[in-house]
Amino acid sequence: MKMRSVAICRVLSRALQRQISTATVCSRSRILHPVLMARQMSSTQRLNNELIDALKNEITAEKQLEKENLRGEQAPRISGFEITTDGANVHLAKLHGKEK
Repeated sequence: MKMRSVAICRVLSRALQRQISTATVCSRSRILHPVLMARQMSSTQRLNNELIDALKNEITAEKQLEKENLRGEQAPRISGFEITTDGANVHLAKLHGKEK
């Protein structure tokens, strides 16, 4: 799992570095180097596709882990807390006397 996270961080880092360098080069040489801009745009699309693939793989891995860990059951209960969920958001509320 940690290796997948490292791979995603690397892909995101490359994407950000290329986006920053593309923006810098494009703002300086918008008219002077149209071929350079086209090449950077095509590499940006390739990088976007890499990022999409990496995120799809991460989502698939997370769903598989959820199936393995929960085995189709509901999330575990935590004594003393009221748990409410909304999609990926989990809200824990602790009751202490009449206070929540």
